[in-house]
Order: sequence, then C-alpha cells, then structure tokens
Amino acid sequence: MNLNNVTVRYWFNCDCTNQTLQAWVDWAGLVPVGTTATGNVQVSVQATSLGGQTDYALYSFTGNLVLQPGQAIQVQSRFNKNDWSNMVQSNDWSFATDTAFTDAPQVTGYMTGSLAWGQEPAGNQASLTVASALAFPNPSTGTGTTLSFTLGDGMGSITTQSVGVPLLLDPNAKITLRVYTLSYQLIWSKTLTGGAYGTSGLHELYWDERDKVGSKLANGTYFFQVTVESNGQTSSSTGKILILG
Repeated sequence: MNLNNVTVRYWFNCDCTNQTLQAWVDWAGLVPVGTTATGNVQVSVQATSLGGQTDYALYSFTGNLVLQPGQAIQVQSRFNKNDWSNMVQSNDWSFATDTAFTDAPQVTGYMTGSLAWGQEPAGNQASLTVASALAFPNPSTGTGTTLSFTLGDGMGSITTQSVGVPLLLDPNAKITLRVYTLSYQLIWSKTLTGGAYGTSGLHELYWDERDKVGSKLANGTYFFQVTVESNGQTSSSTGKILILG
C-alpha cells in the first residue's frame, strides 16, 4: 500500500478560548524493521464542525512510502494549545484509554480522500437495535447450536463501512441473550457488553443447549430472545429453537 494515498484523522475538541493549536510528529518508523520515516509524516490541525468536534489532527505521508505485507508504520505524535493549557479529553471523539495497540474505529483513515476505515464523529450517536434473532442448525440434535442476531441502528440500517468494517454504534451497549420454555420459564441467559458487540451487522454465539445449572435440555421447542440496551433505549427480537436430540 502506497502511503502517499493515505490520510488519517484524529478528531477532538480543543476547548479553546483564544488559543491557537500546534501539532508535532516526534518520531515515525516502519515496523517490524524499525526504519525511521519521521521526515515522511506530516501533521496539521484542521477546523471542523462535524459531530460537535472543533478540530482534527490530519496525518499525511510523503516520499512514496510503500507498506509491504506484514509491515506497518508507527507514528508518535502530539498536539497542544499554544499556551499549553489543559484540554478535556472526555469530549474528544477519537480519545480512548488504551495502553496497548488496538483497533481504533473512531480514528478515521482515508484512501485517496474516501473513508476506508472507522466512523466519523456523530453528534447524537445512533442506538443499536435488534433486526433479527435466529438459531442454526434448527432443528438441532441437542449437542449445541449457534445463536445468531443482527444489530442495526434505530432506522433499521445494518450497513457497514465501505471496506466491510462493522459500524461502531455504541461501545457501551448491553446485549442479553435468553432462552425460555414455551411457558416462558427462563432456563438460560448470557449478557454481552460493548466492544465487538457494539457494532452493526451479524453476531454469533455458540450455546451448548444446557440450562443454567448445566443440565442437558429435553427435546422440544424453546424461545430465544435477544434484548439490546443502548443509549437509553431497549429493543428485542425473538426466535424459536427446536431440539430433536
């Protein structure tokens, strides 16, 4: 991948009064070989009003740097007000408290100007909703089944990013899976929180078809319910599971 075609944006609120902003690249290098590339990384601060943010740090690359398979580039950078007064990080779209390298969907990447990674700032982030709840195989043989559920936004959309990256809608979402008898007696439940489950699209979880105390279920029909609590809203969807062990 030729990095001359790539730009990266880190979105933030400057919390400024009358200060100007400065940005710096302290070091950049190709990994794992460690070749220095500091002079080929440029950073500037650009004003914006998207999603309630005031600015983004824009990173671009020069010198025809090409990443080979298995290569990456590491950039150590910072930005500040010209008087070095404090900023509030909690209202910055891209800020996270990670202490190790991890995917950062709210730091956005672009190829030839088009969004290729991440989610740009949203003023009021959409709530996750359940579009469907299914189990397969169904009927099952009693040895286990996969619980499948599709999440979308409040408008029913389940679209992903243009390169197939799931859209992060609510990193604090709580998803609860429950299985009931036909008389609505709860026999099994599991709660999933945020992270990968806070995205739109298809999600799957294997269930061994045993109840809360580990006993194998009898043959029959059961209800499978998915409930999502997201941004103060709750939605549910229900399917059926037929066990013929």
